[in-house]
Amino acid sequence: SAEGIEENRTKILYKGLKVGTVKKVTINADLQSVLVKAEMMRGMRPGSIVVDLAAETGGNCELTKSGETVVHDGVKVIGPEDVPSSVAAHASQMYARNMANFLMLLRAENGAADIDSDDEIIVGTLVGKGGEITNQRVKDALERV
Repeated sequence: SAEGIEENRTKILYKGLKVGTVKKVTINADLQSVLVKAEMMRGMRPGSIVVDLAAETGGNCELTKSGETVVHDGVKVIGPEDVPSSVAAHASQMYARNMANFLMLLRAENGAADIDSDDEIIVGTLVGKGGEITNQRVKDALERV
């Protein structure tokens, strides 16, 4: 029955919260319900953090307040809003930072281009040098064409 499934799920989740082993819980939107009840929070170690990604639609934690951070018995409950729109910005920032760091590898102290053949990142991404294809994966792909 649905009640039996819910009860079993709650027992398993409570046991994991108590010992601090639950890392991520995702719920099918059709089954969305309160998974982490206030009494379950009492068994969690102080300093634990719950990030309720369903906060905007009511949340999966009984103590979640959409758009707010709540502390209950030393456990922080974060209820972020509009998570999908923030992911794109962070992904773009991370990509830009990675590209900037990569380009800095290709630059000597005087600002000139410097292809360091001993740097494994440069070697792994270099496709060609001096008119020759240097990347084995690219060579293999071109042979198959």
